[in-house]
Amino acid sequence: MTEAESCAWCDRTFRPRVTGGHPQRFCRPVCRRAFDAGGRRWVAEAVAGGTLTLNSLRSGATTTRGLLLEAVSPPPIDPARKLAPVAPVESPDEAADLLDDFLIALLDLPGDTWPDIAAALPDEIFDRIDRWMEVRFVR
Repeated sequence: MTEAESCAWCDRTFRPRVTGGHPQRFCRPVCRRAFDAGGRRWVAEAVAGGTLTLNSLRSGATTTRGLLLEAVSPPPIDPARKLAPVAPVESPDEAADLLDDFLIALLDLPGDTWPDIAAALPDEIFDRIDRWMEVRFVR
């Protein structure tokens, strides 16, 4: 049996999973997302306050996929290019179908894209998506 651990974010006691993967440091996904969001806020504030420079951030720890230069500098967008207007939805059912299609497309993104997006979402939105998935896929 696994020994109880203390959550690195909320200090709540939990039993870590035994199914493999990285050692579990958080008691639940909400705490992991809060840790990730807190780290992003801290870095943004440190850069804005001048205590951390982008050069030191770039040359710090080993680069991850999220910090690859291609990911940091997206291609420029032509300001002269106009987007085609989007027709409004005809009914609440059509809007619900559109949101269903959008969330399904997000879940089908390749690789680690969905977990990265999920980690960046506010907890309230993530929890609503989680409830939607339970209703949608448990039926």
